[in-house]
Amino acid sequence: MLALVFSMNRALQLDGALRSFFLHCAPPANFEMIVIYRATHARDAQQYRRLADEYAARRVGFCAQTDFRRDVLAPLMQFAHGARVPWGNRLALASPWLGRCDLLSPAIRPAACVLFLVDDNLFTRNFDLETAQAALLAQPTALGFSLRLGRNTQFCYPLDRPQTPPAFQPIGNGIARFDWRAGDGDFGYPLEVSSSLYRLREVLPILNRCAFHNPNVLEERLAARARAAQTRLPNLLCFETSVTFCNPANKVQTHQPNRASTRADYTSENLAQLFEAGYRLDVSAFANLTPNACHQEVELVFEKRPG
Repeated sequence: MLALVFSMNRALQLDGALRSFFLHCAPPANFEMIVIYRATHARDAQQYRRLADEYAARRVGFCAQTDFRRDVLAPLMQFAHGARVPWGNRLALASPWLGRCDLLSPAIRPAACVLFLVDDNLFTRNFDLETAQAALLAQPTALGFSLRLGRNTQFCYPLDRPQTPPAFQPIGNGIARFDWRAGDGDFGYPLEVSSSLYRLREVLPILNRCAFHNPNVLEERLAARARAAQTRLPNLLCFETSVTFCNPANKVQTHQPNRASTRADYTSENLAQLFEAGYRLDVSAFANLTPNACHQEVELVFEKRPG
């Protein structure tokens, strides 16, 4: 399994996402993680380099964004075809498959999956990612496995309204299946990049045939093609209770007018200053939190690192 994490000018929030992930999840044996980050200021770039050093022991690779589409496609193609993805702090993302259009060939490993994450993810409870992957591979009509949906996610933050949960069908191991085609709010949005797991044979052909230059456009391109899969892949999987949510404490992109907190003390600039002063998110403060939405504003809790 390959995890791609997207981040921009939010080292402190990224650290919270990574630490909460490793606190609650024991990654599968065959697991790679790459952070694709964009830093528009020297201080942010330096903070990402510090995180790259800190997470080297966990074999998390950090890739400074240059050509976003290439930065995404190259590791996906390498992993899909069985090549080991280089994970060092200076990734050389060159792929002999980049630019190929015939990505539906048997050369793509049947078990190759990708997990998309973003830097404002917070994981709140223990879960087994290998179990999620096994369930996805065993359900041929499932488009993906959402880590952010569950019986508890009864509010749609982007639309600022309640949403009606679907008819869940338990399939064992605390996992449920539902039909996303008639889903309300977030339940009807099956292709997204904040915390979902997909088979590469489903998403890679889409990405290889479209243009995208940032995570928001990448998600738009995926979401626009969900309906094309509704006959063959009408289901989505999730844990009965979601294991992560996004805390929209601030907004760093300008492509979409996404809803986010307007607290002045939570701007990316203020959080970067806290990071510089030695503060990090206390991810243990969010353990066993049950959010009511995929995106939920919560109070940030900080801890001062010694030294």
